[in-house]
Amino acid sequence: MAEQELTGAVERVVFRNEENGWTVLELEAEEDFHKVVGVLPSTHAGEWVKLTGEWVEHPKFGRQFRASSCEVKQPTDSDAVFRYLASGAIKGIGPVTAMAMVQKFGDDTLRVLEEEPERLTEVRGITDAKAQKIAKAYREQFGLREVMLAFSGYGLTQQEALRCWKRWGMATVDTIRNNPYLLCSTGLYISFERADAICMEMDRAADDPRRIEAGLLHVLRHNLQNGHTCLPADKLIVATAKVLGIGGEAVRDTLQDMVGRFTVRTETIGEQLFVFLPQLYQAERYTASRIRLMTGFHTEINDGIRHNLQVMERKRDHVSGSAT
Repeated sequence: MAEQELTGAVERVVFRNEENGWTVLELEAEEDFHKVVGVLPSTHAGEWVKLTGEWVEHPKFGRQFRASSCEVKQPTDSDAVFRYLASGAIKGIGPVTAMAMVQKFGDDTLRVLEEEPERLTEVRGITDAKAQKIAKAYREQFGLREVMLAFSGYGLTQQEALRCWKRWGMATVDTIRNNPYLLCSTGLYISFERADAICMEMDRAADDPRRIEAGLLHVLRHNLQNGHTCLPADKLIVATAKVLGIGGEAVRDTLQDMVGRFTVRTETIGEQLFVFLPQLYQAERYTASRIRLMTGFHTEINDGIRHNLQVMERKRDHVSGSAT
């Protein structure tokens, strides 16, 4: 089914899960009010939004629009600006402060907030310190939108963008543009293949060391699914070069650099060099040390253990027989 569009003004936010951004809101559109659901962490009352998604029929709540993406536009008239600020969208601004700001600056309120936040002190009750806190909260609010807008073109969902924002905050866009492979870090749930596709869309070189490093880590993690906590260095280099479609020498150089930075750990077993992810290397060493410690203790044979087991089995059989 082709996705549809719905455009209108957010009347009110009914519910929002701050952890994952799942939101339920009422939207005034097409001379009617509609219920909208989806991951919409940056939408607030008074804003004008353009939603993409589909109409669904919920067995309990009826017809609703399930949004997959959202384009937000700032409120422009003073009434909408007041509703937006009074909704709690910006930390530090409640209904009373919102009314005072709109009465002072009118339709120009959001422009002042963004471009001349020092002027907020012209509003009764707003000190220099409070003006700075409000301005910071405003920047953070629109920083999340910037992340969603910047990466929507690369196929990141709003929920994925939210997870990135929670990790890097205002630095998210610059961080990911500098190294898209950070997207496949633990906890973001974005595959190496998707991060690699994004990187290639940014016209990065195929033998970029950051790409090679991410490829090496990807191959090591992938082989965990086959029960391998490490791989021979030569096999790792060959496999990574094949995945990335580049020569093995560049992979070998990057691997040596990673070893020097302890991004991976190595161990020579027999005459072969093996490569580990750091956490698994530590786990293997710890397990081996504990086994070595256990083998150093004399094991005393408990002659009564067989008798005790037989007594417990008889009790179990007796209880089972009584129950039937």
